[in-house]
Amino acid sequence: MLKHLGTSGRGSVIIANHPSILDAPIFLSQIPNVICVFKSALKQGLLLSKAASILGYLSNDTGIGLLRGMVDALEQDETVLIFPEGTRTSAGGDFSQFNRSYALAAMRSQVSIQLVYIDSDTPILSKRQHFLRAGTFPGKFNFELGPTIEPGDFQTVRQVHRFVENWYRMRMENLVPSPRTFLPVKCCFTQDEAQITASFTVPESPFYCLGHMPGNPLVPGYVQMAWVREVLSQYEPRPVLRSRYIRWKFIQPILPSDCVTIVIVASDSRFQVGFYKGESKVTQGRVILELDSD
Repeated sequence: MLKHLGTSGRGSVIIANHPSILDAPIFLSQIPNVICVFKSALKQGLLLSKAASILGYLSNDTGIGLLRGMVDALEQDETVLIFPEGTRTSAGGDFSQFNRSYALAAMRSQVSIQLVYIDSDTPILSKRQHFLRAGTFPGKFNFELGPTIEPGDFQTVRQVHRFVENWYRMRMENLVPSPRTFLPVKCCFTQDEAQITASFTVPESPFYCLGHMPGNPLVPGYVQMAWVREVLSQYEPRPVLRSRYIRWKFIQPILPSDCVTIVIVASDSRFQVGFYKGESKVTQGRVILELDSD
């Protein structure tokens, strides 16, 4: 999935936590032509400093110069990768306070921000392990795509920053993936007796459309089902053990930038689902949840 990031033809910001030195090389090997913001201490090495300069990477010690460099790159439809912690995550697993430059640059350039959470089962090349101690092999790194923040989702840099820090904090405190990955950040929920409604606009270039029907992107069926699961998770206090999707019918395609309304009518743990664009129903189906009885 990483290889599809940064291929929309528009500028974007990718941010991630930073548990290991290997994080950046993995990103750079998967995403073409990405501009990386690197730690200024790396400029002390002759080879790394020269390579970063040739590739147009940005140092995090230049203050306003860094911000201008990010904005210039984004306005030229480049993809910028930044680790807002500025260094690797501490040995205790708690992330450092995020620098807000990513939010300033994204809002100034009116581009999206893609959140990525990195997890690993090995402490190799992290602050948890001394560099002289042998690592555990093989090591597994998991890159989880989080929410995409679109231009207009928030009005201020502080709002963006608060959402991002809260999302990473909650994700680090939970061993299971975040329940909200596919729904847009800006989503309006209403509940009336047994009916739940969610309204939102599909992002212009969401990660789940990249590589799917190139040239004519549309929202895959599994994403529409994931939207329903994430909406229900907002209202169901008990853990969901399994979801069963029955007799789903995709009547019309849902495209990027479409305004969508999901109407869910509940009856115990059974739900009748309808997707609408205006007055037209575009998808329908049923969902049965198996809930934890404890």
